[in-house]
Amino acid sequence: MLKDRLKKRKTHSKPLEIQLIECILLILLFVLSYYIAWKFIYNTFFPFCILNDQLRNIMIFMLMVIIICFYKFFNFLEQSYTEVIKKIIVAGFLLNAIFIVLIYFVSNVKLSAYYFIIAYVLQITLLIILKIFTSLLRRKTIRNSLNLSIVEDYYSTSDLLIALRKESKGKLAIVSYDDENLKKYVGKADNIYLTGSVTKELKSKVISYCTLEDKRVYIVPEIFEIAVRNSTITYIGDTPVFIMESFHLTEVQRFVKRSIDIVLSIFGIVISLPIFLFAVIGIKSEDEGPVFYKQERSGLNGKPFEVIKFRSMVEDAEKDTGAIFAMENDHRITKIGSFMRSTRIDEIPQFFNVLMGSMSLVGPRPERPIFVEEYSKKYPEYQYRLAVKPGITGLAQVKGNYTTTAENKMKFDLMYIINYSLLLDLKILFQTVKVVFKREQAKGFDEKDGVYNFAAEETDDED
Repeated sequence: MLKDRLKKRKTHSKPLEIQLIECILLILLFVLSYYIAWKFIYNTFFPFCILNDQLRNIMIFMLMVIIICFYKFFNFLEQSYTEVIKKIIVAGFLLNAIFIVLIYFVSNVKLSAYYFIIAYVLQITLLIILKIFTSLLRRKTIRNSLNLSIVEDYYSTSDLLIALRKESKGKLAIVSYDDENLKKYVGKADNIYLTGSVTKELKSKVISYCTLEDKRVYIVPEIFEIAVRNSTITYIGDTPVFIMESFHLTEVQRFVKRSIDIVLSIFGIVISLPIFLFAVIGIKSEDEGPVFYKQERSGLNGKPFEVIKFRSMVEDAEKDTGAIFAMENDHRITKIGSFMRSTRIDEIPQFFNVLMGSMSLVGPRPERPIFVEEYSKKYPEYQYRLAVKPGITGLAQVKGNYTTTAENKMKFDLMYIINYSLLLDLKILFQTVKVVFKREQAKGFDEKDGVYNFAAEETDDED
């Protein structure tokens, strides 16, 4: 028992060791960047010599650590390259701002702006190199971690479990929530994943246990949990309560969003004129049908409108089948249509929908009324996504794919509405460019691949 505890403590200490190494190296790299910039601009002594009071130097270093820790710069979770670069740029800006304040207002020393520009460029470069180095250490630790997914049964087909089988960086173990050894398995795991099928009572117990044991828990959120996430807490008498905002944008947000939509849609139409010409020639060369295709969709508050797209299917494609989703290798899709769909060229005419005000650049994808009605019966919260204008792209499009379920797409859409900001819109637009060139992942997987076997481990321990 004591051996297991010591082994467990050693495993959990690795992230801390890496974070301490990164913290020390970061401070040294910042000092080095100031030294190089100082030698480049003034060709003299180390800049911190200006501050004769060594206690003040220590305060600068302490502020560095506090700021970057508060900004979660040393977060051990794997992050995208975009997120890492953003943290590096902002962290460097904050630390330089503090340094400038201390130099100008505390020591009454004025330095050249070029000094800070050079230092800032050096810091960004050195921090990127540092992040590459520490990410290699992180990956080695993550590969040795054990991820436990608690499901209804071993052969569960939940979206979370399917994704874990494909993307899990460490070892993956699967256990049923009614397994008598569940607590023991949870104790051995590093990360716990709770699927939507887990009961609220068990979810509460697992979260409480993992919080005490310093384990990370991943939970598939319910709709109300998404809404509560950004809610404000207040008090009525001696009772704490959450204030949940509605799924609507404020007047200011709507005005800013509409202004940006108009400017960017005009810009999009102008720069995509050569693509328009290519699409027209391609469609007309394959058959003599119309270039554009209009279809009724549900817009803001469910108001119907006609979405405009380049025609990618044969004429009257739904004449015999009615409203159905396009399938892989659909015989109704033309050759040029297949190319336009894979490159999203067929979506370009929707810039006109944005310009006319029926759509936005970013928002939930516009769905056909018949499917809105169908999904709303199955998921009552589906109506909430109609509280904003539909978009050409959205959070569900950049985070999900064609095989993502309607329920998960709905959750992405509601997360977007709840967390709406201009910065989030810009982030989604940039990510959309990357998604256009990304091929969808294969759907199938081997159910046994990469699944950790607790029974085998127990047998090894006995031996």
